[in-house]
Amino acid sequence: MKLAIVTSIRQTVAETISYLDENGLEAIECGYQYFMDSNNQSLRELSKGFADSGKRIWSVHAPFGKGSNLSAIDDEERAKALETNQKLLQKVGMAGVEALVIHPGVAEDNEENLRTMSSLIVESLAELVVAAEKEGVKLALENMLPKHPGSDCQELLNMVKQVDSPCLGVCFDSGHAHVAGDMREHFEILKDSIITFHIQDNDRTRDMHLQPGYGTTNWRDFADVLKTMNFTDPIVIEAAPWGGADAKWMLKEVTALLENNRLSFAGTESIQWLARCPKCGHHVFGTLENWFCQCKQI
Repeated sequence: MKLAIVTSIRQTVAETISYLDENGLEAIECGYQYFMDSNNQSLRELSKGFADSGKRIWSVHAPFGKGSNLSAIDDEERAKALETNQKLLQKVGMAGVEALVIHPGVAEDNEENLRTMSSLIVESLAELVVAAEKEGVKLALENMLPKHPGSDCQELLNMVKQVDSPCLGVCFDSGHAHVAGDMREHFEILKDSIITFHIQDNDRTRDMHLQPGYGTTNWRDFADVLKTMNFTDPIVIEAAPWGGADAKWMLKEVTALLENNRLSFAGTESIQWLARCPKCGHHVFGTLENWFCQCKQI
């Protein structure tokens, strides 16, 4: 299992590679701004630096929200969003990025508008895949929170199937799925179309981007479905390390979490009690005989 984190490109390629080495990282996801602001020579140097070091800029997150809405009902706004994403695809392709994560749209209370947006995103995707195929970049359409196009996993899958491109698939966001319904059910429905992941946690009330394990997501369910996929690309943690830890420690905890290695005790009525350290506040992993937490590292 390969894990990646969301981080930024440092001032130099060498500094970025050094950060990855220090934290035991092989791959990262970045925001879009660096790529839009960089000239072609800088992007080629970035690509070469990562390739020479054996590292990967696995994914970039495209701009989203109002002004960057690929399913905007306003024709001018949607055209502008398309133009931006087409330019971004050229940039990330030049930098050797493998996947571009895109949102199907913004929050909308009006059901009729949501239906219209769900149709418009398919039209936008049909245009974007032409550029994606040319640049050799995968487009990953993210499942969304309630009241967004793409919050229903079957609807999201239909969007992907309507366009039917080898470059188009799904970015499965565990936190969005946990808020929108049954995370495992969403995962099962989407798994055959998943290109990349955003794994994060919350308490089901809102999007919180907690480190996996520090919300209420059932990570045993996630791990069980993941095992059926034979997924070999990086799994992106879209969260900051819990409790001020560093990225290296977060990788250790999330690896243990997905290997179902949290220390737990059987309670009443089939409830499992999870152990957390009263000193550092982190989960305890391992066994009673051989355990670790953030302040008792092994």
